[in-house]
Amino acid sequence: MEKIAICHLNGRVAPRYDRTDEFLLVTIRDGKEIVKKKIAGVVAMQSSDLAAQLHIFNVTVLICGGVPVALQNTLRKNGILLIDNVIGNVDDVLAGYMNGHLSPGGGVRYLV
Repeated sequence: MEKIAICHLNGRVAPRYDRTDEFLLVTIRDGKEIVKKKIAGVVAMQSSDLAAQLHIFNVTVLICGGVPVALQNTLRKNGILLIDNVIGNVDDVLAGYMNGHLSPGGGVRYLV
């Protein structure tokens, strides 16, 4: 099973990882079946603690808008694959990830 986190803001991908108030946590089986979805609040958490919290949640992939370079390195050190520069509705983004349309690197990806 794989657990991904999407920075969440009003049903859309939050624009900044270091300023998000919550993550949508999704557990996926065999890359195609959603087993569990839940919102995890991280309000008032320091940006330096977010990667550690994701590690505690057992997240292996983070999908978000922007991430400062220093925090990208912290995520990698915690074994979290980063897919950034993503814009769109979280359900569309989740579907895009599960269909193989999202991967690390590249420019801004807008999923509708």
